Amino acid sequence: MLREIAVLLNKAGQTIKMGEEGKIVVYHQECGVWQICREQSYDISHASLGQIRNNMRELLIFMDGCKVFAAESVTGVYYYELEKAEVNVWEISGKPAEFLDYIIEHEELEADHSDPKPIAVPVPEEIADGRYFVSIKDIQESNTSITSKQVLLPFLQRGTFYSLEILCSHIPPWLENQLLLGRLESEVTKLSNKEVKVVIMKACCS
Repeated sequence: MLREIAVLLNKAGQTIKMGEEGKIVVYHQECGVWQICREQSYDISHASLGQIRNNMRELLIFMDGCKVFAAESVTGVYYYELEKAEVNVWEISGKPAEFLDYIIEHEELEADHSDPKPIAVPVPEEIADGRYFVSIKDIQESNTSITSKQVLLPFLQRGTFYSLEILCSHIPPWLENQLLLGRLESEVTKLSNKEVKVVIMKACCS
């Protein structure tokens, strides 16, 4: 695999959150040594949603095929645009020298999982009157043909629920787009670095 990782850093060389002013640095590993391949300044701290999307497109052009991105925190439209471009996102604190080897090792381990175990299609389970729960973490974290849209969209379209609690490793881009547009009433709670709870609510059951 191409050993390149893009990292968002501040002036002190520490990772920062997407949306904060800093610089994007692309590191390349050759003969076991990490070197800076290219870098550019980055500041969309006061940008509108449209400007953020344009800047993210420019960022992807600058990354030039690099498929791994690291920052202290990546949420919302930033995560959506990166995942849509099939970029693997890492939320990690510190300086690149402390984590570049760790990231590339885990990326290669994940790429080696060519024979995944069969995974059953998750089905929302009613846990109380009109209240449902489903976990899509397994299908998100595994190399499977099952998609979150296949699991969730038919259930949401039927609308026969009061609330649906979704446990996921990240919010699926198509669902996050609906949330950003206000088409669904929801509450989002980040439980950990790799676990998010989304509760989608309706006024009443139909």
